[in-house]
Amino acid sequence: MEENREQKKMNGPLIYAVVGVAVLIVAVAGSAYAYYAASATANLSGTAAGAGLSLTVNKVSTGASGNLIPIDADTTTLTNAAKGWTGSAIGTSWNASYACKDKNGYSVCQIYEVKLTNSSSVAMNFNIGVTALSGTNTPNIDVVKMASNISVTSATSIKGNATGIANNVTVSANGTSSTYYIMVFIKNLTTAQTDNGAFSGTVTAISTTGNQVKANFG
Repeated sequence: MEENREQKKMNGPLIYAVVGVAVLIVAVAGSAYAYYAASATANLSGTAAGAGLSLTVNKVSTGASGNLIPIDADTTTLTNAAKGWTGSAIGTSWNASYACKDKNGYSVCQIYEVKLTNSSSVAMNFNIGVTALSGTNTPNIDVVKMASNISVTSATSIKGNATGIANNVTVSANGTSSTYYIMVFIKNLTTAQTDNGAFSGTVTAISTTGNQVKANFG
């Protein structure tokens, strides 16, 4: 009887250790499913399709290069991704070198500045949106509107939404610009992901009088 009690004492820690290793294996296996790469290149500007209008879409997260890895589509995660990892903590202010980079140096998003300029002599009202965003092998690519270049207040997708960036916004005349920020990222899923291709998108601005301008990015 005494020997059995001693044996149980010896086996107890071993059982917990085995269970701990099993849990670790499950955790690592689960994260492996969510790890994949998708090409993340962008360097672009728009071409005007209306007198006095110009639209530019430029990547401003210049420190994040290479392939994207997936992240959770919630406001806290996306905002932290926008601020990026400074080397010791999540950033607290905008820094293009840190933006969209995680603790391991991987790119987790790309931030674009969208600027619509009205050089005509009259003010115009516009709807602006990401009217297209896709890739041959990137079904989980997504985009959200940002409140600023380091803040995401909603994780709601604006992909394919013609008013997702701005709805009936007035842009004054004589060279006035309206500037917005959007974040492109790969949405993390709970199942295996296989995205591994380049993405491309289109931002479209259409005035209430029919003037239109587009900028392609990818």
